[in-house]
This record gives sequence, structure tokens and C-alpha cells, in this order.
Amino acid sequence: MFNINDFWRETVNLAYNREKYTEEFISSILTPNNITKNDLIWDVSAGTGFLSLDLLERGYNVIFSDGDSDMIKQFAQEAERIGLEAESKLIHWEYLLEKYNKQPKLIINRGNSLGYAATWRKEGFDARESYTQVMNALNNFYKLLQPEGFLIQDCVKKGDEEHFYEFGTMTLEGKTCELEWERKSFPEEERSEWTIILRSHDKERQIMNNSYNITGESLTGMLEETGFRNIEPVNLETEQLYKAYLARK
Repeated sequence: MFNINDFWRETVNLAYNREKYTEEFISSILTPNNITKNDLIWDVSAGTGFLSLDLLERGYNVIFSDGDSDMIKQFAQEAERIGLEAESKLIHWEYLLEKYNKQPKLIINRGNSLGYAATWRKEGFDARESYTQVMNALNNFYKLLQPEGFLIQDCVKKGDEEHFYEFGTMTLEGKTCELEWERKSFPEEERSEWTIILRSHDKERQIMNNSYNITGESLTGMLEETGFRNIEPVNLETEQLYKAYLARK
């Protein structure tokens, strides 16, 4: 059976140059804000470990969590592949404050994950419930951070709300597939929709998921409502899919 987390792992490899992305993240975000290797960084949507494992490999003090049990397994496999001793904890965002009493200087929430607070791998979509869960997550991020701490949060780039990506060839389940990814936006429903299309020989498989429609403007408003300040977009040349914002507690 097709595993969506295998897809995300392979998509990262196709869409990003990990080394260049990590170095730019350090030079554009960590260093200018005096986030050092002594400071605690928490990746709250660690996924397969892209970026956060790369930071750990460079000596940064990183802890990891994700709300998807399959992603926890993928993370473990990737950490072993790289040769790192690291574990990602299964923690849903609503329970962050219950699981750790440490206050990070930086929280990372990448990959447009915020919009899936109520919908990841679930059928149906309720705009009110999604908005509530998104705001609950942001509030927990804010409370978790140490005073003057930072949140790096991304969303879909302006102009990319409707987009068709041809990523090229990847290997899943031992088979070579052509990957396409289509994203659609339905602002009147406060909903975004993406569809994964995998073609292998004469077969085609599709997987669709909904998320809460978050733009740069709406993200800035929600961050301000939560209490964050100094909210600024971060220009990362190596970021292919999303727009990152840096906010301060």
C-alpha cells in the first residue's frame, strides 16, 4: 500500500538541496538572531527530519516531535541512515505544554504543516474546527517559547495558491514513478486542496488532502492575534515550495 510519508521523504529529496538549504537557514535565521548551538530548538513537525536532523548533525541542540506515528518511524529510519542518535516524540500540538517543561529559544514548524492542524490524513473539512485548531496550535507555540523566543512558520507562497508541480521521477515501494502534485485554493470555503498523482507504467494513483487555507496575510494576522511581534517574511532562495515567516514572543 502507498505510504504518504514515503512520498514526503522522496519529495524532499527532489525539491531541496538539503546542504544548501540548511546553510542558508543558519546564515539567514539562526545567526542574525543569535540562536547558537547552546540554545534549545524544537521542531514540532519534524516529519522525516529534513532540516532539524541537518541542524543536529551540525551541532545544534534540537529536539523533535510530530503528530503522525508513521512519520516517527520515517524519522527514525532517516536518523539511522545519517548516523545520528535522535528520536522524534509522538506529540500532538494540543499536548505540547504537557510533555515538556523546557522552553526553546526557537520553534520550527515547516512544510505548511499548520494548515493541517485538524485535517491531516482525515476525510472531510470543517472551516471553524480547522481555524480553532490552528489558533490553539499557535497559542501553544507562544506559551512554550522562552521570553523573547522565536517561531519560524511557513505557508504557501503568494501566487502559488493554485499550482501544478512536476517533480520528476522517484522510487516508491521499489517501483519507479512519475510524481505530479496539484494544489487548488477555495478561499470562500477557507480551504486548500492538494492531490498527489503517481504514474507508474499504465497505472495511476491519487491521494487528496484538505487543509485550512493560510496565506501570508492571514498568517501574519493570526500570529499578531496570538501575541507574536516583529513578524517578518524571510527570503530563503533555497526554499522551493513555501514562504517562511519569523515571529518573536
